[in-house]
Amino acid sequence: MKAKMQHNLEQRYAIKFCVKLGKSRSETLEMLRTAYGDAALPSAQAFRWHKAFKDGRDNIEDEQRAGCPLTSRTGDNVASVEAILDKTFLDLSNSLDQKMAIIAKKIK
Repeated sequence: MKAKMQHNLEQRYAIKFCVKLGKSRSETLEMLRTAYGDAALPSAQAFRWHKAFKDGRDNIEDEQRAGCPLTSRTGDNVASVEAILDKTFLDLSNSLDQKMAIIAKKIK
């Protein structure tokens, strides 16, 4: 995933460069396809970046967006899950011990 993100950033730099050279969005897309082949950004995405750079955007990084984070692994989350698993294991173990005791009594 990180390699793909790096590849996208590289293409954004290329789009920004094309905008500075005065290339149209179609010319820019054609150059991306020539340079990157099947790995070129989709046309809609390339056109959005072209417009953004043409409108004065300077940053090639994605803007922060609302929604789920890419990861939600934190120390607190890990500790909570471990505690739940420990309790579940203990409950299961106790339940099996009780059932084994009942079976042992019936066998005698």
